[in-house]
Amino acid sequence: MNNNQGKTMQNLIKLFSLIIFCSSFVYAQYSENPLYDEFKDEFSKEYLKIGLLVQVGGLYQYEQPNGSNGFELSNFRLKLSGEFDKGIGYMVQTAFTGSPAILDARIYYKISKAFVVDAGLYKTPFSREFLISAANIDFVSRAQLASLSPNRQIGVQARGVIPGTVLSYAAGVFNGNRFSNNQNDNNEFLYTGRLALNPDITGGTNNNDKLEIAVNVAQSNDGNVNVSRIDPNFNGKRFLVGGDTRLEYNNWLLTAEAIYGKFEPAVGSEFKPFSYQATVGYMFLDNFQGLVRWDSFKLDKNLDPADQVIVGLNFWPSQISQFQLNYVVPTKSTPKEHRVLVNAQIGF
Repeated sequence: MNNNQGKTMQNLIKLFSLIIFCSSFVYAQYSENPLYDEFKDEFSKEYLKIGLLVQVGGLYQYEQPNGSNGFELSNFRLKLSGEFDKGIGYMVQTAFTGSPAILDARIYYKISKAFVVDAGLYKTPFSREFLISAANIDFVSRAQLASLSPNRQIGVQARGVIPGTVLSYAAGVFNGNRFSNNQNDNNEFLYTGRLALNPDITGGTNNNDKLEIAVNVAQSNDGNVNVSRIDPNFNGKRFLVGGDTRLEYNNWLLTAEAIYGKFEPAVGSEFKPFSYQATVGYMFLDNFQGLVRWDSFKLDKNLDPADQVIVGLNFWPSQISQFQLNYVVPTKSTPKEHRVLVNAQIGF
């Protein structure tokens, strides 16, 4: 790394540090958010809730093959949701930075906490890493395993909490081809389900400690589907199984997840990808969080895995804002291939 490029990376980190310092002062002076509380009183009703997410990201890599160092508008989303009488509700979400612009368009019928029926376009119940909203992911980018998730689909699912237990479930039938043309790719369907255990670990207190342990499964016979990192026009059988856990206890965060897949194309050799991640985080000074993640993705048993270590720093100056700084180190790389990622966001 020459002096100019090294200084560029140092200046990027210094800029982020300056933002954190200034924001810390703002947080100290205005830890309460009267304007946000006023906004919720006006625009967050049971029948209509308005959500907004704006994210601005940055990337720097010394040896960038695509010449894409710089900043981008990562996300600009608007969400409307609400619930009316008899348990009838809705949620729609648009993304102005991508295509198609419709991310979610879901209606639901809440018969009870034990049985809710969803219909429309939304996230399939598979993978904790993917189910976390874009505004709340732990790092600037999701773990590599999220690319194996069936993603958003058009379909119908049932979900709820099993009475008398701490188990929740979700199971659905979907087209299987995401939202590529608003129609099914063939006469087959994607079947997916998730079962989660959420024991009470608070000991009767009012703290925010929580634990989730879950398993996921999905199966489909696809006609022409874009399966990320596998095949942009996959035609064949797809099977996925995974497990995940997430513990938030005192100031600690521990997460782990693994997904195994079997893809049998109609023509060509099969793939058996395996991906996993393990994360440790600690919250300090009330609104700062340090994180370390091991992130692995192996396309097939005969290929080398794409492993990387990610060190992260998260800072929340207020209820609706967040800054993130990540340093990504691929295990089989030189310092020239290390990446610095930043994210600044407003979300509510």
